[in-house]
Amino acid sequence: MPDFWATAIKNNQMMMQYVREKDQDTLQYITNVTASESDSPPSTTITISFRENEYFTNDKLSLTVEFKDAQREEVVKTTGTPIDWKDGKDLTTKKIKKKQKNKKTGETR
Repeated sequence: MPDFWATAIKNNQMMMQYVREKDQDTLQYITNVTASESDSPPSTTITISFRENEYFTNDKLSLTVEFKDAQREEVVKTTGTPIDWKDGKDLTTKKIKKKQKNKKTGETR
């Protein structure tokens, strides 16, 4: 089914609270999502697989959340895959346009 994961994430209220508007374009490139749990140490790992895209070179991104105890209520540590952004496609940076004014005339450039 085309765009299955993008549709599933967009229709899930819990997931969408973490997805910013500018991140939504990358959702169409998801091919699979897997989750696994471990008891020693208590942790959960989520792995998202991507097809080739215009934003980054990684084919998989993972996030591991380690918990204090088996109840999994208190997070001790999180570890994620570093994202290898393609030139000019880093969604974590904010582009700022600055207007320059001439000191003498006050004209904007």
